Amino acid sequence: MGVERLPGDWMAYFAYPAEETPNRAGTWPVLARTDGDRIDRLILPPDLADRSRRVTVIREHGEDKSINLERIVMVGSHLVVMETSPDKGGNS
Repeated sequence: MGVERLPGDWMAYFAYPAEETPNRAGTWPVLARTDGDRIDRLILPPDLADRSRRVTVIREHGEDKSINLERIVMVGSHLVVMETSPDKGGNS
């Protein structure tokens, strides 16, 4: 999927289940649509979406972001597009 076809600003990151550590859980490649410092949509592998309702996005610049996975927007054979919200209980 080419992100140039999707509206908004998209960045490539890695993410892992927020309840675990990256060393224990491993990391998955994700694409995040950003609105300023907020991540409002995430394209992620189904395995990660099935593993946790909260994920931590590892950002190269700035603090890592823990977010809640909310409503599914689209499901593909190897990806899920989900709306997200800030995780108030974890790292924000």
